[in-house]
This record gives sequence, structure tokens and C-alpha cells, in this order.
Amino acid sequence: NLQQDTSYTCNTVSKTYTHSNPASVVVGANVFVVTAESREVTASTATTLTCRISDLTSVVSVTWKKDGQKQSGEVTDSSVNSNGEQTSRLPMTNPVDGTYICVTKSTLYPSSPEFETEAYLYLLTMEVSSVEVLVNTAAVVTCTVGNVRDQKPTVTWKEGDTDVTDHLSESEDAANNRILSTLTVPQLQQDSVYTCVVRSAQFPKSEEGTKTSDLLTYDVSCENVDVRKETPVSVTCVVSQTDDITASWWLSDNQISSNSDYTVKNPETQNNGDIHFVLEIVNPSRNLDLTFKTRSKKHPSSKESTKAVSLRIYELTVTGSQVRTESESAVKCELSHLENKMAITWSGYPKDSPDYVVTEGSFTAPTQTSTLRISNAKSDESFTCIIKSIANPQSPESAGYAQVDTYDITFPDVSTKKLSNPTLTCTVSGLKDPIKFEWSSEDGTEIPSDKVSSDDVVTGDIQSSTLELTNVNSGVYTYTCQVSSLTWPTSIMSSETAKLRVFGITVESRYVKANTGVVLTCTATGVTETTVITWRLDATNDVTKGEDFTAEDNYEDDTKTSKLTIKGTAVTNDVTLTCVVTPDTGKEETEIATIDVYRVDVSTKEVEVRSKATLTCVVSDVTVDKVTAKWTDKNQTHITENNDYTIREVDDGGNTEKTLTLGISEVVTQGGDGDYFCAVTVADEEPDYTATTLETFTTSVPDVEVRTGETGYVTCTVADAEKAVTISWSSADGAAISNTEYTHTTKDGTTVSVLTVKGLTQDTSFNCEVTVEGSTYPHVVNVETNDLSLTPDEDLRIFDQSDVILTCEYKSSRVSSGSFVWKFDNAVCDGSGGVACGQITSDLKTSELKISASSGSEGTWGCTFSKDDGSEIKSNTLVMTVVELTASQTPPVIWGKVDEAKSVSCTTPINIYNNQHLSFGWEFDGNTVNSDGSSFNANNSPVTFTVKPDVVSASDNSKTSTLEFSLSSVLVGTLACKPEYKKGQSVAATATSVNLETVAADKTSTFVTASTPATVTFTSRSADFPEKGTVSSSPSGLTVTTSTTDTAITGGKERVEVATFSVASVSVGDVSELSSTSYTAVYTLLGVSATVTLHSAGVTYADKEVWMSIEQKAQISCSFTTSNDADISVVWMRQRSKVYEELPEKGYTNIMSSVNEKGVVTTVLYIDQVEEEDISNFKAVISISGAKVESGVIAGRMVNVTVETDTISALAQSDISLAVTAIGPSTPTVVLVHRDQGTSLAVTEITDDTAGTYRIAKSLNSVYKNNAGQYYFKIEFAGLILKSDNITLTIRNKCKPLSNPPNAQLVEAEDNDNYTFTVKCSSGTVMMDTSRSVAKCDTTTGTYDITDLTPCLETTQPT
Repeated sequence: NLQQDTSYTCNTVSKTYTHSNPASVVVGANVFVVTAESREVTASTATTLTCRISDLTSVVSVTWKKDGQKQSGEVTDSSVNSNGEQTSRLPMTNPVDGTYICVTKSTLYPSSPEFETEAYLYLLTMEVSSVEVLVNTAAVVTCTVGNVRDQKPTVTWKEGDTDVTDHLSESEDAANNRILSTLTVPQLQQDSVYTCVVRSAQFPKSEEGTKTSDLLTYDVSCENVDVRKETPVSVTCVVSQTDDITASWWLSDNQISSNSDYTVKNPETQNNGDIHFVLEIVNPSRNLDLTFKTRSKKHPSSKESTKAVSLRIYELTVTGSQVRTESESAVKCELSHLENKMAITWSGYPKDSPDYVVTEGSFTAPTQTSTLRISNAKSDESFTCIIKSIANPQSPESAGYAQVDTYDITFPDVSTKKLSNPTLTCTVSGLKDPIKFEWSSEDGTEIPSDKVSSDDVVTGDIQSSTLELTNVNSGVYTYTCQVSSLTWPTSIMSSETAKLRVFGITVESRYVKANTGVVLTCTATGVTETTVITWRLDATNDVTKGEDFTAEDNYEDDTKTSKLTIKGTAVTNDVTLTCVVTPDTGKEETEIATIDVYRVDVSTKEVEVRSKATLTCVVSDVTVDKVTAKWTDKNQTHITENNDYTIREVDDGGNTEKTLTLGISEVVTQGGDGDYFCAVTVADEEPDYTATTLETFTTSVPDVEVRTGETGYVTCTVADAEKAVTISWSSADGAAISNTEYTHTTKDGTTVSVLTVKGLTQDTSFNCEVTVEGSTYPHVVNVETNDLSLTPDEDLRIFDQSDVILTCEYKSSRVSSGSFVWKFDNAVCDGSGGVACGQITSDLKTSELKISASSGSEGTWGCTFSKDDGSEIKSNTLVMTVVELTASQTPPVIWGKVDEAKSVSCTTPINIYNNQHLSFGWEFDGNTVNSDGSSFNANNSPVTFTVKPDVVSASDNSKTSTLEFSLSSVLVGTLACKPEYKKGQSVAATATSVNLETVAADKTSTFVTASTPATVTFTSRSADFPEKGTVSSSPSGLTVTTSTTDTAITGGKERVEVATFSVASVSVGDVSELSSTSYTAVYTLLGVSATVTLHSAGVTYADKEVWMSIEQKAQISCSFTTSNDADISVVWMRQRSKVYEELPEKGYTNIMSSVNEKGVVTTVLYIDQVEEEDISNFKAVISISGAKVESGVIAGRMVNVTVETDTISALAQSDISLAVTAIGPSTPTVVLVHRDQGTSLAVTEITDDTAGTYRIAKSLNSVYKNNAGQYYFKIEFAGLILKSDNITLTIRNKCKPLSNPPNAQLVEAEDNDNYTFTVKCSSGTVMMDTSRSVAKCDTTTGTYDITDLTPCLETTQPT
């Protein structure tokens, strides 16, 4: 077992000559190593067997043998290389398996033996299948390797130069020494060629065997069909991209062949190479789920492919309509048994007409509807409903036809008389088909079926229905004839109403006093407005337009009333009138009305005041028992018998005349004239009042004083007498006196009779008798002889501090000796022990007393003349009353509300001695109140008063003037009375202050915000404020605080109450929650109110952040509450450092919306191009009618994207991921763009790392050279588009796999962008050549620096 070259010395010693010198010869043993490399290849794969001789020092000869036969074609190196190696190769184009012998022999030492080294050549069989399958279906091919020995070869697949690693499976057929490698392409999208590669595992240097597999595709497209039931249809499948295919149609598990239901058409090849397979289906009545099966003829082992084809049946129902002309109509197209929504269109109508509207009904499988509505169907029309499949547009269209037939209804009103038997007829025209009639009554009365008869057939285009009624009562009855379609029951029903007017006539007879106007009424109920009513006198003469007759008609609620007004001149005797009613039918009806005339005679009477009187009322020509008569006063108040009145009633016994007397006492006549009525009631008539007047007159017979022996005059005066007056005189003993001086009547009707008396020496009396209307009224006149007289000769009323002179005069022609004495309240005015009355001046016949009037002057004044003989003559006396120089005006102050009625009265004294009250004068705010009540206030605004007549009070000698008025905003001021007297005295009256109770607010509307309360000042004026004002508001949410200040004003108080209104701060979570609230605040004090509207404003909403992108547009919005009448402005502010600054005008635009219905305005800030300084905080400063509010801070945030790495280097067929981090408002939409190719891929790998931060990644699997280049992510955040920086992808090439050297394994390791394989020897072996222990793959080229790695050799110890 020679392991290395060895030198041997051959020493020879002569055995014969043992002492001979040995001879030495050195012999070298040259050891070389022969290594034969065996091969395992597939049949027909060219290969080369190699025999490598190493450790040589000289060339050896090499020959190859197989089965003892020398093989030709070997190649042997002619020299030994520097490594001491020589190689011999045996190439074979068509190798034959077996054992080959490499025979080597040293040429240096020819005597050396030949050495044989075996090399083995094993042949593998290889078969690869091809397929033709439907595109996008799985394709399965198999590579079968036979003659496999114990150590199996490796089988791999390639597509082009790319190794296939997925979807492979391998199985072993041990019985047949086969390996089956199966490649599955899950979705074959196009024709492809795959290569099966077989490599020897036992002899790694063996040539690989390859065979290709064709994976061919064809395409099949089939058309699903939606078709109307029982409509012939064809189903087509198109096969493309092949020219050799078998196809069949199947239903369930049964193949379809041509029969009565189906026709399988022969396939037709089109010009483009497509093959059309058509299945015709005759009148399909149900859904069909068909299967179209195909298989390749070229590669029969290919998998059969199937395509599902659905035939869906739907039913079409079209509903027409029969409607009344010019009414709404609709036709309907209804689909049933649907799976998919269909397209429904209509034709046959003008598309631009608003009268036609198509309404799509909802699609809810299995039904769908479409309705064509005609708002005003004027004539018969036809429409077409066209159905087309949306899901399967190649499906045949179907159509339905709808008809709209119009008709007219005639249903006239009928007027008829009470208790007649009328017939109502409802007629329909324009239809050929029978129609359904239904009758109803408005009052719900059931209509018996036997009263209705309807046509069963159509005559021409007319059909009708009648309703027969019997014994109808008065009234207006509304009947409805309802028409509905029998052909199209869903048609809109039509109806027509007709009125049956059953009219009656009522007239009103009257009992009327003669010569009294009267109104007769004739009422026709249940008639139309065109009904005519006339009147006839004595049944023949039309008096409707007569001179003494006036007719007036009125129509309301089916009732016509004629009122005939008859003048009193025509009512002298009983009258008979006929009311004639002519309704629409033209047939007149009549009713009689009578006027029974009676007479009332009432007596008049004139009596002297304070005497009794009797009035008489006689009622005659009465034709009815029911008659009453009563006496009433001037107010028509019934007079009952009492101390003042006596009443007597007398009937004539036949009830045709009635007499009623009224006795009136002297107490009543004392009051003067009186008005009375005799109230007569006949039957049920209203009382008739006949007036009479009890007239009174007065008789005045004043006592007189006559000087002794002188002539005197006695007067009897009758005043206010309307009738003739007779006056007669007699002496005290009753003797008639005829020598009256005269009797006369003055212009005012006063009769005066004067009796002249002469030579009286003593007191006496005379009788004056006054006769009026036969009644005599006696009076007595006393005549006193007296020579002393006091003037004035009447009581005095005199203003305070006025002077008056009383004169006492002795009238006799003879002067007696004596003296005058003045008396005051019977006390002597002598200044000594008596009373001091005034300044007295006397002479023989006259004494004067001058008095300055004062409160002490009030009393009785008189004078006497004391004669020296002790007798005393007394004058007449007078009573002096001192009157204050003032007028009384009430009330001094008036307070009230608007439109409240008020009055002011001014009372002033009258009957002042020698000073006549002329008139009242009034002033308002210094302006004269005219006699008609007109005046002006201090602002010259017109005001109006009502000036009442002056009222004189005889009891207290006063006269009162009253002004009435209604308070208003202008009638407020000072009202003063200014009485005027003859002598010009200025009589003072306290003025009246007229005031309006008012509550006024300093504003009617204002705004309130959470930061700015609203202040409203309420000012109230009144006489006093016994209570506090109240503030109410609605709706709730308004808070109010008040402060009050009271100030005295003329005649009252003024209250100022300041109310501060505030609202709570409101936060909203969304702009939809914004809504302005208007509050109504009512301040009420003493029943008077002032109302203020407060608009809550300034509630804002803005997004907390707005996302922007540099150099792109942006907008920021803020919404806030306000109202239409607010003055609004908005200023946008941006934060810079810590301070907010107003934005510049350039590049920024603020647009503000109008106020919407919720009281919300939206202001939008538009940024033309975002700059870095815009990535800041913003806020809107809003001014609402002076109140300022600020929005919340709106953060401007910038969207951003950052790549994780901008360069990626990857090995071909490896998986990589490109990733970026983006910041934005919400999950973005992302695509990855291959910049070089212009293609893009959707990205869905988006994770939300933190709020607003997203990691975006895109995985690329099995990358190849064509994937290399520059990429970027295109990211869209709600309209903001970003592009990431470029990411460069470099693809490094993989080197082909290396086989493990003998007795070794390869260990892979990274080497920067490259990688290495290092030989690791198996245990017990040594590396043959360490210089060939590492192979480095250069990924830029995909090649190794060496491929012939060293084997590891087993070591054997020498023996």
C-alpha cells in the first residue's frame, strides 16, 4: 500500500565471491493517484467522464475501455500541469450507461504495470407533461425521473432563469424506481414554459438534465342572462386563445343535447380566432344553473374546466290605469322573481314635460317596481316599459305596454220640492270597458241597493248609474258618485258630488201698528244662490221694486232670505203678500204672508207742576186675543202702580179694543215735563212703543209790596205752557175782577197777566185762576203795604273781599221823623254792644251800608225805620253768602294705562251778585282746548277731549264742566280749568297732572353671550310702586339680576330698574349642535309690561386642529350663533411666539356665510398657499353687535411623511418591505409608486402607532431584477396629498446552488452584499485542497469566483 514516492536501493553481494564489493543500485517507486469521476445523467444528455491523475512527475498514457472495448473520443492532457496533474476525459453525446475503465500506464517507467480505475455512468429516464388549462385556474404538470438508484437525484423547476420554489411536491414510486416531481401553478394567467431540472446527488458534477413543460392557457367567457319568463333566449360562451378544444353543456349532472327544449348550436370560429358556443333555450320557465365544460384536445390529460352560467327568469306585470280626465294617473311596471336590480325605462311621453314623473320603487329582492305618474291626464295615452339587465347587459330587453284611458263624469245637481221623488244620474263617458259605480251620502246614510241601478254594458262610450229617492225632506243633501276601474282596480278612483236641494218656504206674518214700517221675511232653505225670490201684492202685483216696498236678498249656507221692507205709508189696513221662490229648475213655489194692522191712540196732557194728571192709551182693531199694554217711562222701563202712579185697564168685552190709563201724582209733575210710552204687544211680536208727553207749565204769583195809597201791580205769570192759557182774577172774597190792566204772551210763550191795585191802605190778597185744557188752577197773591225797601231786593252771593252797598230807602212821599237801623242776623249794627257791620251813610230818606265781603259777612241783612212815634217799619231782608274766589278741579293727579278712560271736572260758583259766570276755559299744556275738544300737547301733537255739557247744580249754586278722554302716549301733560266771569275776576283752579303709567325699555332687542351679559334699563312711571317689578323670560336658560332706584316726580314716582341678563357658557361637540336661542324677557310692573328680545350669540364651534400641507391650499372654519339683525365681523388671528397677531391680507381670505335657519354663521379662512409659519395656532375673534367672543384655539398641524430607509439592497427572489411613517388626521389612502415604471400598488399595511401617527409598509415578495428602481409612497389624507422621499431598491443576483463536495457540507455565510460557501469536511476526512475550500458569490453578477470546491478525502493508515 504505497502512499508516496519512495526510493529503494538494491544491494547485490556475490554469493560466490563473498568478499566481492557489494553493488548498489537505487530504484525509485513513483506513486501517482488516479481518480475517476463517475456521472449520473438523463438519457440524451451529453456528458463527460473524467479521469484525473495527480502527483505525477511525468506524463502517463491513458485509455478508456468499456466492456473490454477501447472507447474512442477520449481526450487526454499531453502534459502534466504545475500541480502535477494530468486529466483524461471521455465525452459522450449519447451516453450509454455502464462501467467505464480508465487505464493508466507510466511512460517514464515502461515496465510499470497498467492500472485500471473504474468510472460509472448511470442513465436516468425523464418525462415531463404539458397542459392546456382555463386561464386563472390551476395548472399541474409532472416531471417523472426513472432508473433511480438508492441515492436519489434532485429534481427542481425553473421558469426562465428563475428557480421555482413554491407549489412543488415530490413523491417516490419505489416499485418502479421513479421520482415524480409535481409543479402546481395556482392561477395560470398566461402561456408559460417551465423547465424540469434533474441533478445527480451522488455525482454532483454530473450534467443536469432538463426538459420543458408547456403550460398553455385559454379563456372562456360566458354570459349570464336575465330573461322574461317564457321568452326564447340564447346563452353564449366564447373560448379564446386556443384553436383545439372540446366543449359541452350540462344541467346538473346531465349533459344537454338538442331536443324540444334546447338546441346546441355548432361552434363557430370568428375572424379573431374566438370560438362561439351557443345554447338556445326555448321558452324557459324557471331559473337554470348551467355548466359549460371544456377540455384541451392538444393535451388531453389537462384538467377539465368548468364555467357556471346562470339563466335567471323574471316576470313582468304592467298595470294600466283608467282615470278621470285632467286628474292624476299612474302606470306601473312590476318585476318579480328577481335576484338583481334591473334598469327600467319608460317611453311614449315627452321627457321634458313636468307632467310626467318616473318614480323608481325600491328594489327588494325578488321584486322591483317603477311607476310613471301623469299629473294631468288629458286624453288616452299608451306607454312602454322597457326592461334591461344591469348585471348582465347582454341579456335581451323585454317590454310591457301600459294604457291610460281617460273618462269624464257628469253628475248634475238637482233641486226638488219637499216630499217629492227625485232621481240623481251619474254618467261616465269615454270608456269602452265597464266601470264600477258606488254611491254614498255625505251624512253617512246608507243607500239601499234597490234604489241604485247601473248600466251593465257600455253604450258607445257612455254608461250611467241612477239613484232614486222617495219622499225627501227639506234640506241640502250631498251625494257622491264614486267611479272605479274594473279593468285596472289600482287606478285612482274618481268621484263627483251633486247636491239635492229639497227646499222649503217659510214666511212670517206680522201684527203691526198702523202707519208703522214693517219687514217681512221669506226664507227659502236648501236652494242655490241663483234662486230668485219675488213678492206679489194680492197674489198678482210684483211689488219687489214698488215705491213703498224694498226687497233685499241674502244668501248664506244654502239658504236664501228675502226681506221686504214696507214703508209705514203702505201699512194703513190689513195687507196680504205672496212670496214667490223660483229655484234653478224654474218651477216657482209660493207662500202667503199677512200683515194685520191695529191702532194705538195715546192722549197728551198739559198740567201745572205739582198737580195730578191722567194719560190714556187706547188699542183698537186687534184681531187676536193675545194683546198686552203697559206704560213705561222715557227709558222704556215698565211703570208699576205705586204712590206716584195709578194704572187702570179696560177691555171692550170683544177683545177688539183695550184702554189703559196712567194716573200721575203731583210729586211727579213737580219735576216738569215727562215722556211716556204705551207699550203694546200683540201675539209674539216685539212690543211697539207709542210715545206721549205729559207737558207741564208753571204759574208764578209773587207777593208784592205797595206803598200806602200808591198804585201797585200784581202779576200772575204762566210759563212753559204749550196750550192756550186763560187767566182770571177775583178778590179775596171771590168777587170777579175784570179790570186787569193787560194780559199778554211773550216771545218765549210765557203768559203774563197784570192786575193794577190802587189806593191800598192795608194788606190784602187777590185770587189768580189759570185755565189750561179745561182745567183750572187757583193761586193767591198777597199784597203788603210797606214804605221801606231794601235793595238789592234778593239774596246775594258775592266773592270774598268784594264790596257791596246795601240801600235802605223810605219810599213814602211823606217823610216821617225817625232813624234808620241796620241789622245783621237780627243784631243791631250800631257799633256799641252790637256788631260792626260796615260803613253806614244815612240821610232823611235813605241809608247805605257798605260791606267788604268776608266770611263774617255771611248772614241775614235788613233795615228798619224807627219812627219817633215809636212805630217801626221793616224792610225786606236778604241773605248774603260769601263765595271763595276759587274753582274746584278734580282729580289733581291722574295716572292710568293706555286707552283707559279718564275724566276731569271743574266746578265753579255761579249766581254771584253783579258778576255773571260767562264760560269755562280749558288749557292743556298751555294750549287752548277748543269747543270741539281738540288741542295740542307740549310737543304740538294733536290730542282730543270730549267736552261734556255743563251741569248746573241749583242746590249749591255751582256749575261743572267735565272733559273726558282716553289716555295715550301723547295725551300726557297738565290740564287746567280757566273759568271766565263778567267782571274779569281770575278764579284759580288747581291743575290736573295727567300721567301715563308706563314701562319702557331702553332697547327692544339685544344680544347676550356667555362672556358679555346684556344690560337693559326699564323705566317705569306711576303714582306709586306698592310692589316690585318682575322679570320673566322664556325659554329657560336666561339668568337675570336687577338693581332698583326710585325717584319722586310730579304727582308720582319714577322707577329705574337695571336688569342684567346672562347665559351660561355652552360647549358643543359638533357644529350640528349649534343653534341660536332667542329669549323673550318681559318686565311687568303694575300690569304694564315691556318686552325685550335677547338673542343668545357667541356660542362657537371649531375643530381643535386643522391639517395642512406646505405649499398646498388650506381652510379653517369656525361656526357661531348669532341672529339676522346682528352686526357681525370676524378677524382671524395666528399665534406667533406667544402672541396672537392679525393675519395679513395677502394670501388669506375670510368668507362668511349668511345666517342659516338655526341662527348659525360659518366663517371660513382660506389660505392660498400654506407656509411654515401657518403651522401654528389660530383663533377667530368675533364681534357681534359690539360683543366680542373668541373661538377655541385651532391648531394648524402639518401632515408629514418620513421614510424608514432610503436604500434597500436585496437578493433576487427574497421578500422585502418598504416602509414610511406618516402623520395625519385619519387613516390615509396610500399607493406605492414605482417611479421608473410609472406603476402603482395599493397599500393596506397601515397601522396606527399613536394618535395621528401611522406606519405604512408594503411587502414585495420574491423580488426580481424588474422590481429594482426608485419607489415613493403617495399618501392622501382627506384631500391632502403627500409624496415620500424616494426609496432606492437594488436587486442582487443569487448564484446557482453548489453541490456538496464528496465527504463534505457547504456552510453559507454573509459577506457584505455577497455571500460565501465554505467546505466543511465530514468527520474522519481531510480537505484535499484548502485553496479551493471557499466559493464566493458575487451578487452583482450572480457568479462564483470558483465552483470546483475541494473534496474531503478519507485517510487510511498504512499497513
